[in-house]
Amino acid sequence: MGRALAAERVRRDVEVLARAGLDLDTFVEEAMASLQRAVPFDGVCVGSIDPSTGLLTGTRKLGSLRGVNEHDRDWGLLEYGEPEATTFSEMLSGGVLAAGLQAGTVGDPAESARLQEFMIPRFGYADELRTVCVDDRGQWWAGVAMFRLRGEPGFDADEVAYLASLSGSLALGMRGGLLTTLASTGPANLPGPVVLIIDASNQVAQASAGAAGRLEHLTSSSPLDGGTTGLIGSLVGAARRYARGES
Repeated sequence: MGRALAAERVRRDVEVLARAGLDLDTFVEEAMASLQRAVPFDGVCVGSIDPSTGLLTGTRKLGSLRGVNEHDRDWGLLEYGEPEATTFSEMLSGGVLAAGLQAGTVGDPAESARLQEFMIPRFGYADELRTVCVDDRGQWWAGVAMFRLRGEPGFDADEVAYLASLSGSLALGMRGGLLTTLASTGPANLPGPVVLIIDASNQVAQASAGAAGRLEHLTSSSPLDGGTTGLIGSLVGAARRYARGES
């Protein structure tokens, strides 16, 4: 009874926050703090998504992931470059709003390269709960990934269903946060596109003039911001997958 009551209070909190006109960082921090009361986690990463392309545009991290960015490039390569049932794009394509790895919502956790080869050895996370944040028009604005450490109970089916039920509210808050943040910063006066040449080891071998400034513009001074290495990794992963003829 107490758990159900807390969950409904958190739901109302998130719905109010989503309509409050908050900037992106404030919405993410306050919404995740509320969600922590209903679905406890050790770390969480919220990725903002371009709804037109499905590409990652930024990350915000809290809990034990806050400020931990050194593995972001490899995460981007896995997330966008390797087929897996619980990548955000595959979940969206399959109409799966939320998935728990150990709960077995989709796929087998023993076959998840992201969990077995990345999250467990690098972070000590033994379970992950994800949701794709989709608004009432079907546009995808964000992906949320929550983590629990080894030795803790995994996310259960009720928690998976609960997070799925918040997909629309989280999408609304992310969309509003992005628009509010853009309105407050104004347009950037940065000439030309960014061209990066990536070598076989997935390192930047060459960059066009002004690339550093353009990439810096994609980040913020917020301590939640994950920087640009994950963005570059996701682009490279998607490009390599496309080159292999995989959608």
